[in-house]
Amino acid sequence: MESHRAARDEPFALARWGVILLTGVWSVLALNWAVAPGSGWLLSGGVLLGGWLVIATVWLGTVVAVAPRRLTAVVVVPPLAVIATISLIVAGIPRYAGFVVHEAELAAYARSISAGTVSGGERRIGPFTVRDPKRLAGGARFTLADGGGILLEEGYAFLPHGDTGDLDVTTSVHLFGPWHHWTIDYD
Repeated sequence: MESHRAARDEPFALARWGVILLTGVWSVLALNWAVAPGSGWLLSGGVLLGGWLVIATVWLGTVVAVAPRRLTAVVVVPPLAVIATISLIVAGIPRYAGFVVHEAELAAYARSISAGTVSGGERRIGPFTVRDPKRLAGGARFTLADGGGILLEEGYAFLPHGDTGDLDVTTSVHLFGPWHHWTIDYD
């Protein structure tokens, strides 16, 4: 009797652990996507949302099929992972972490812009694709190629002396040290 029950429960155990594995992989992909702003949001965001819906459907199907009599604490792992992932993304932590990890490279690029040794064009720095370098009095700014959207442009400004008067942007938010995140709203 016990072996018959184990054989009957095996597909549900595999489905349960499969959902946990898929949730983990999808969470890592979502966090990676959230590091660089923009990143083809419509396509990537739609694919990520579709993945979350597939995971939720399989998870719910597994929970319903197993029935409450055989549920374990493992069943709460996928929803908690999704909630944690979405919370991190909404709080902006992956993007901030990506910026901090590559801050030295971004600072070197900004210093090159200030020195006038950088030409235009796109360049990849860590997870960020940057373009449109612009010298400012006492600093520099550059645009994030994938940032913003149709009517919004965004980027970073490196202002060691703290003067944001030369930025000519819609909004500027001080991040830390000489760094500011700026946006230009065209609507």
